[in-house]
Amino acid sequence: MDHDVGYGLVRVSDAQVWEPRFLLNLPLAAQLMVFFEWYVGIQNLHIEDVGPIKQKLGVKFG
Repeated sequence: MDHDVGYGLVRVSDAQVWEPRFLLNLPLAAQLMVFFEWYVGIQNLHIEDVGPIKQKLGVKFG
């Protein structure tokens, strides 16, 4: 099985148990298709390393 299956965002396999929230698969998949590159780019910004955010996370997570 693909290692990306199981994140729970969209149902892509019969191995995933069906839940009512998966009725939103089509609009969610369309949105992911349009903005995927932006999501990857934002993830690579590492905004958690920015000063105030890093300080808040440091306090919360030790």
